[in-house]
Amino acid sequence: MSTIMSSTVGQTEAGYLSLTDCLAISPFARFLNIQPRIDADCVVLKLCFAEHHIGNPMIRALHGGIVASLCELSASSMLAFQTEATSMPKTLSHNASYLRSTIAADCYAQAAIERIGRRTATLSARAWQEDVENPVAISRATFLTQGYI
Repeated sequence: MSTIMSSTVGQTEAGYLSLTDCLAISPFARFLNIQPRIDADCVVLKLCFAEHHIGNPMIRALHGGIVASLCELSASSMLAFQTEATSMPKTLSHNASYLRSTIAADCYAQAAIERIGRRTATLSARAWQEDVENPVAISRATFLTQGYI
């Protein structure tokens, strides 16, 4: 099925870091409690539910910013993974569209590369909870590639 990521992304004096290690370095990714894995050459990020992710306590829905951040991290992770980058890419823009309300549960996100150009890369991402075919949010992100890839 899927495996925990051990692909090389991020270079140190001792060699390359795995994407898991790169995400562990990020305080925000640690706050979100993100766990990466590879499914058929795609990066899938799992947001492990925590009470501080709740944005609306009345309906116990995840905060929209948490879901958007998961999509953005998914896209940047996918770009770094596919290009074997030595650092995480810089985000130029990110737009999220919320399709349905979330529940107080784990959330997943997966990104796809739309285009990699000389200066920028465009990726799309989708977040879901129970069924990959019923996304809770979709997004489009643009990253800087000049001097990066």
